[in-house]
Amino acid sequence: MVVTTKFTTSHPLNGAVLYRIEYGGKCIIYATDVEWSHGIAADFVDFIAGADLLIHDAQYTPHDYQKAKHGFGHSSIEMATETAQAAQVGELILFHHEPTYDDDQLDAMEAEARTRFARTRSAYEGMEIDLLKTP
Repeated sequence: MVVTTKFTTSHPLNGAVLYRIEYGGKCIIYATDVEWSHGIAADFVDFIAGADLLIHDAQYTPHDYQKAKHGFGHSSIEMATETAQAAQVGELILFHHEPTYDDDQLDAMEAEARTRFARTRSAYEGMEIDLLKTP
């Protein structure tokens, strides 16, 4: 197993660290506290390109993000799906959800995200991901 980290300027204040885990010919990316407002950072896309699985901070709806959350280092589902598309990843897992959202809101966010990137799921408590079985 190989774990590689990369610093990216995708956090508006201090940057963020991305994690790339490779094992058995599969690749998983863990990206939290990433945010971009002027297009996806090229270094971010290059680092995650072609990953089998992207676990991406997607805390807010696009509306809530624009209303009050911009600049705090958290992403919207729009940012996560655009990143997944640009990097041509196999699957996207949304996580780090806004704690005030209820299950119905999270289900609606996942459904909206799937219209943007079909292979999207939301993280949930007890979720297990078998990297070797990821398509």
